[in-house]
Amino acid sequence: MEVRLPTDEPHHQRIRASTLPARPTDPPASLDYEFWLGPAPWRPYFEPSVHFGWRFVLDTGGGEMTDRGAHVFDLVQYIHNADHTGPVELQATGRPCNNPLFDAFMDFEFEYRYADGLRVRGHSRGDRGLKLVGSRGWLFIHIHGGRLEADPPSLLRERILPSERRTERSPGHHRNFLDCVRSRRKPIAHEEIGHRTATICHLLNASMWLQRPIRWDPAAERIVGDDEADRWIRRPLRHPWTI
Repeated sequence: MEVRLPTDEPHHQRIRASTLPARPTDPPASLDYEFWLGPAPWRPYFEPSVHFGWRFVLDTGGGEMTDRGAHVFDLVQYIHNADHTGPVELQATGRPCNNPLFDAFMDFEFEYRYADGLRVRGHSRGDRGLKLVGSRGWLFIHIHGGRLEADPPSLLRERILPSERRTERSPGHHRNFLDCVRSRRKPIAHEEIGHRTATICHLLNASMWLQRPIRWDPAAERIVGDDEADRWIRRPLRHPWTI
């Protein structure tokens, strides 16, 4: 499988070109900035790094890896029947924004492996989505809009047999959530699925930050044989926030 998470859209370019304002300002009266920061380390208020821009500050977000990455990694998890687990080895390299406001990684490559040997490779180029490569060709899923491409195109005309695995068709996240409030069923993408997907995003960011591979125990949910890396993903919380 190949994950593509491009970082060449207009908002990425604005983030890359951002410069630090002359001085911090007071937050607007409508924003409780202390509460907005939550357990993250305190920093002066700069408007560009709060609304929307928080995604590209590692103290509050994880860049494209956690932003749209989650929408692709969850497909990998589902297709591989791994919603209850995760990879066992991850390695990523990347280059951060490296400006005074934003420090998330913007250009990156990565690879991770599951215990059964499946390898997932990815990078920050091309169309956003997931490419499935098999013995008879490939299928590409565009994340925005769900459009499919295939080579050969005849793959798109094949029918799913009654004996083959199928998924429930979602009416949309909001409708599915409201339906589950009434029925008390789990949403299609429930909290454990979201947790497992987010874990992959954060581990890949950790690998880039530490500049080395990470071995992961998905059952114990611990980094193996690297105490520094394990501490990195369990950072202290700013007082008075606790878990």
